Amino acid sequence: MNNTTKTFNQTSTLVFIDTGVDNYQQLFDGVVATAQPFILDTATDGIEQIDEILQQYPGQKTVHIISHGAPGCLYLGNSQLSLDTLKQYAPQLQQWNIDNLLLYGCHVAAGDAGEEFVSKLRGLTGADIAASHTLTGAAIKGGNWELEVNTGQVNQPRALQTEVMETYSGVFNYQLQVAQNIGGSSFDRGNGIATDSNSNVWATGYFQGSIDFNSDGIDDLTSNGSTDSYVAKFDSDGDFLLAQNIGGGSFDRGNGIATDSNGNVWATGFFSSSIDIDRDGIDDLTSNGSDDSYVAKFDSDGNLLLAQNIGGGSFDRGNGIATDSNGNVWATGFFFGSIDFNSDGTDDLTSHGSFDSYVAKFDSDGNFQFAQNIGGSSDDRGYGIATDSNGNVWATGFFFGTIDIDSDGNNDLTSNNGSRDSYVAKFDSDGNFQFAQNIGGSSSDYGNGIATDSNGNVWATGGFEGTIDIDSDGNNDLTSNGSFDSYVAKFDSNGNLQFAQNIGGGSSDWGYGIATDSNGNVWATGYFQGSIDFNSDGIDDLTSNGSRDSYVAKFDSDGNFLFAQNIGGSISDWGYGIATDSNGNVWATGDFEGTIDIDSDGTDDLTSNGDRDSYVVKFSENASPTDITLDNNTIDENVAGNSVVGTLTTTDPDSGDTTFTYNLVSGDGDTDNAAFTIGGTNNDELLIKASPDYEAKDSYSIRVQTTDAAGATYQEQFTINVNNLDETPTESGTPGRDIFRGDNTAENYSALDGHDRVYGNGGEDNLDGGDGNDIIYGGDDNDTLNGGLLHDRLNGDSGDDLLLGDSGNDILNGGAGNDTLNGGLGNDRYIGGAGDDVFIIGPGLGIDLIQRFEDGMDKIQLEGGIGFDDLVRLESGSSTLIKVAATGELLARLSGINVGLVGADDFSQSAT
Repeated sequence: MNNTTKTFNQTSTLVFIDTGVDNYQQLFDGVVATAQPFILDTATDGIEQIDEILQQYPGQKTVHIISHGAPGCLYLGNSQLSLDTLKQYAPQLQQWNIDNLLLYGCHVAAGDAGEEFVSKLRGLTGADIAASHTLTGAAIKGGNWELEVNTGQVNQPRALQTEVMETYSGVFNYQLQVAQNIGGSSFDRGNGIATDSNSNVWATGYFQGSIDFNSDGIDDLTSNGSTDSYVAKFDSDGDFLLAQNIGGGSFDRGNGIATDSNGNVWATGFFSSSIDIDRDGIDDLTSNGSDDSYVAKFDSDGNLLLAQNIGGGSFDRGNGIATDSNGNVWATGFFFGSIDFNSDGTDDLTSHGSFDSYVAKFDSDGNFQFAQNIGGSSDDRGYGIATDSNGNVWATGFFFGTIDIDSDGNNDLTSNNGSRDSYVAKFDSDGNFQFAQNIGGSSSDYGNGIATDSNGNVWATGGFEGTIDIDSDGNNDLTSNGSFDSYVAKFDSNGNLQFAQNIGGGSSDWGYGIATDSNGNVWATGYFQGSIDFNSDGIDDLTSNGSRDSYVAKFDSDGNFLFAQNIGGSISDWGYGIATDSNGNVWATGDFEGTIDIDSDGTDDLTSNGDRDSYVVKFSENASPTDITLDNNTIDENVAGNSVVGTLTTTDPDSGDTTFTYNLVSGDGDTDNAAFTIGGTNNDELLIKASPDYEAKDSYSIRVQTTDAAGATYQEQFTINVNNLDETPTESGTPGRDIFRGDNTAENYSALDGHDRVYGNGGEDNLDGGDGNDIIYGGDDNDTLNGGLLHDRLNGDSGDDLLLGDSGNDILNGGAGNDTLNGGLGNDRYIGGAGDDVFIIGPGLGIDLIQRFEDGMDKIQLEGGIGFDDLVRLESGSSTLIKVAATGELLARLSGINVGLVGADDFSQSAT
């Protein structure tokens, strides 16, 4: 058990520590002496646990809560205290009657949600509140112990000892859970990723030759020509489920992927000539000219449901795809000349000059609904698309010069200083143009990814050089740190700029993918070279491992930087797509060459199969291990030193945690740590250093700690018991007639063949007559007598004896004490004597005579699977005969006992 209780010290300060945080035992042990710590069990409701303790110890003035957090949310036990649950817990919160409430959950006070949460919690509890606005924990991982948000005059005594805060290694961040490369010997790239309502993940990209999706050494797909698109599905643990290639004899590429509420998946990209989408050997689409875009729909099992090409006589590309709540699908890309969206032979759009972007809508059956081109006389391209909860659609890309977005002949946007700008455009559910904003400066700027959140805000990412104006007010909102920087920008539902942040360093950095989660956080991916700063504080947050690395970064709903992780090795690595699932995990895809380290632990996590491979990775917030199991805690005395006691295993909520480190640590129950060590091939075996001796020490107490790959720990105390073995040597006889006479100590006698006499006398003896007609006397104490073959006389004498007749017609005399008489085969004579005796009979064992049976004390044990209801009892003079009712077999004669006295309470049934 963990040390999770301390004697209540009558303090006015309580500290509640949730066991879900990293190394919670270290925090518990490090609470200052003037405060009282309590552990919150993750198996039950945390608020109810706190409420129960506060009622048990009334009059407390200050409460500290150390737990995982998110903006406007604390994770307590198996529950959450959040804006959504404050009303549910209001009755408990209103009776807490405390003056100060200090909340250490990461980012709990951050953003609008955090501000509202703290305000409402103060109203319910009446307490002044101090809460964290940033990451809580180890400074080396970006955390701190400051509570930046205060309401009123909060009395903030320290909850933890200074040494503990300085040495604590954990933060409540994200750890790598899944890493999978997708590739073969040629060039492969991952471009898009999406999750469905069952937490499965779908990925798209393209490959050349053959590719393996699960690292089993078997090729799962082979391209039809030069390069093919792929659509692949993995479950929530990253296990490969299915893959489908989309391709023909030319160059085909998958770029975007999305899922709908019915579990279907939609994919877009482009192809040349003709493509087969379901591997039936029949071409499903044929391009109208050079390259056409495609939109394809698959069910949850990967079966093709529909496919539509989008194109004309020139060069057309599909880049982004999204679904809305009504099952419609929206696609974006770019085209040259004119394009047909529904294969009716009629051109639906014509570009204004060079390339134009397009936004197109199809219903759930793939029927074309609407299309709009975005462009001017120069080169304009669409890359990202998203829908919001009101059915609106948002698109991003880039343009040069001026563009008309609603085909009314008027220019809606003009690039700054005549170079390339990004754009963000909004259309309603019918495709009517609502709003557009350019993002740019005097250099070239590109829009690549776009996403919406549950509050109707829109987030965009891309790349820029120099300075950019994001809201057309004539002021530069961002300045790149070097060459190109990534940007992340937030707009409200009306297109008003809310936030903008550049991501970059002294080299070239680029933003490609963006997604939001259910808590309003935003996640971005792209690539960088050298080092990058994510929050403009002048401090580099990541440094690439080689040339270029991918990055995955998290910001809260207000744009505050929360987390970043690089993915890379010594060569160039690129991040393109990102998505979140309903469990708060984030998934990313891109491509790499050679080897890459994904979690900055210095170990390569993936190795490409050839040239470049795609990757699919998953990060989730690390949870601490919850249990340690030792598969054996008993060891025989006298075993050799360094013998294995048992194997240790760990229970961890994170499915990706499979490697654990075990150590013997100080704490309650560590008395005998020095007598053991941990080793074995996997360093998970508990070994005893020296040979144990039961007589010297019959048990040991140790304390073991398990540590997961992210540094989170769990400790447990174990008791190791020593088995007491019979160390008495066995004295053997001869094949002839032997006589053994024991003394008052324990003896082991084996008389072997011949008609032997064995006397145990004092001590707990094991007396074996062997073959022959033997006479055995147990003597004092608790003895075991085994007659062996032929006709033996066994006398238990005093003590609780076990008499085993084996085969032959034996006489078993229990004598004094509580004896067990088992004659085995043959017609045996049982003599009970004083004490509570057990006589064993059963079918096929012979006809036994039981004498001196004490009614109400002794028992007859039935063997052979029969019970009392299977018997018939017959009177025979002053005795009782016991027979099997079904067969009539006579089992025993009970001498001197009237049949009327023999009932079910005189019998027992063998357990076997």
